[in-house]
Amino acid sequence: MLATVMNAIFLQAMLKSIDIPTRVQTAFRMSEVAEPYMPRRAVRHLVKGRVSIFAAGTGNLFFTTDTAAALHCAENVLKATNADGVYDGDPRHNASAFLHDTLTYHETTSKDLSGLDMTAKKITFPLSSSI
Repeated sequence: MLATVMNAIFLQAMLKSIDIPTRVQTAFRMSEVAEPYMPRRAVRHLVKGRVSIFAAGTGNLFFTTDTAAALHCAENVLKATNADGVYDGDPRHNASAFLHDTLTYHETTSKDLSGLDMTAKKITFPLSSSI
């Protein structure tokens, strides 16, 4: 989870360098580097045109950072990753891996696609975007 905070701070610095206002919010108090996650505050940042970056998971055991992103974003998930989408296999090891343009919940579960963990898939349907 600490690595997600470091990545969030780096992403915030990169967005700030191109004049995009951002806030990093975390599940754990880290007042020197981020705000604690509070739903109303996250919405207020969006209303004011700021990008909210969520880090450090949910603060609960057995839930991944994907779950936190899905919970906090609810409809629009921007997941920074080293993949450019959801494939039916690992494109680094399988040159014929197929990149899905769109997916339904049923397709992600029946095809056992692993772009997001299963808990996050149950919360949100849109595909995540890469940066």
